Amino acid sequence: MNDEIYHENLVVASFDILGFKKRIMADSKGAAKILANFIKNAHYGKSVYHEEVNLHDPESEKHKVSDLYVKMEQYSDSMFIYGDPQKSIEEQFKWMTLMAAKTIALGFVCNTPYAVRCGIAVGDLHEISLNEYGKKISVFTGTSVLKAYETEQEQKWAGGAIHEDLVAYDKGLFTKTFNEIPWKYEKRSRIAVDWCKILLTRSEDKAHWKSIINQVFNENEEEVQEKKNNTIDFFEN
Repeated sequence: MNDEIYHENLVVASFDILGFKKRIMADSKGAAKILANFIKNAHYGKSVYHEEVNLHDPESEKHKVSDLYVKMEQYSDSMFIYGDPQKSIEEQFKWMTLMAAKTIALGFVCNTPYAVRCGIAVGDLHEISLNEYGKKISVFTGTSVLKAYETEQEQKWAGGAIHEDLVAYDKGLFTKTFNEIPWKYEKRSRIAVDWCKILLTRSEDKAHWKSIINQVFNENEEEVQEKKNNTIDFFEN
């Protein structure tokens, strides 16, 4: 028997680890550890209430709140996190941008740092549950997933951006207006996820974080260097 739940307006975030395929080919064990940290950091990032966040103590117990707002689906090095359909779009947006900022920033904090890209969008979602041979499989599809994925894929940096349909809900808590978001094709939203705020509470030494970003983007390919420069430009502004 197959069941379907329909959500008319759900905020969804799409994440991707940049350069992950190359990491697998070069060092599959190392890549597996990065993927494990990615999942762990996303779980950590998604369990936080904004009102209780103590930015100057990232390890504070106030961060470790039960998962009330989002659920996660993992596909290789891509990840989708879905908002709570019982909450308003405004509430979903607030928690999702905070979670995204933490997930992106924590990639640079790990012993083996990595770069994350994120897109956040709103739309409908079909949650389909398939019960076959005693096993339950859930499948998610809809305009929210598509728009979040496209928003993520079209950026040329480590960071995150908001789909234009969500701009009206932005309050600037963990976002900021950035006119130079590096879109691959046409210019879209000017609202970016402000992950820099999280990093600078760990250490205000910008030179340190820039050296980490340089370490992550250590290949000489033109495309890689462009992403690095775009990431540093955002961080410095």
